[in-house]
Amino acid sequence: MNPRWGREADDPVDAATERAVEDAIEIMREKLGEHITVDDLARATMFSRFHFSRAFQRITGMSPGRFLSAMRIQEAKRLLLGSPRPVAEIARLVGYPGADAFVAGFSEAVGLSPGEYRRLNGLAGAIPRDCHRWMAGVASVWTAPAAPAPAVAPPPTAVTGPTTAVAGNVSASG
Repeated sequence: MNPRWGREADDPVDAATERAVEDAIEIMREKLGEHITVDDLARATMFSRFHFSRAFQRITGMSPGRFLSAMRIQEAKRLLLGSPRPVAEIARLVGYPGADAFVAGFSEAVGLSPGEYRRLNGLAGAIPRDCHRWMAGVASVWTAPAAPAPAVAPPPTAVTGPTTAVAGNVSASG
């Protein structure tokens, strides 16, 4: 049993099944830029699609398709930061059928478009995945925020009379 998979000690997976999953991952690495299906991987490991998918999910914690997508996104990140190649070429190199599908998949997985990821020099890890929801009206070019103004405590408010707590709310009665 390969300790890097992080399964529970009492999770029985035979060595042949684990080896088949490792072989499938190696095939994914070797053929990352090609059209690979779960059926292709199952055939290569000599398992039925159903058995292969279940074993892969059990061992890695994710489906073969999701695992392959994650590998493609990781390679795309590396290429975006380490080469001047156009996004369309990177899409092809990591196995997407076209730039549109790549941009959509990358944006969904990373939270930024490939171009934004490249412009931010890969700093997407520090940006929340759902940032596109609250950044809709923000300009695409990020600028450093101005230095914050010194904190000033708000003036105290006077409450006259006794206070009564009602269902978690505090109301002043006078």
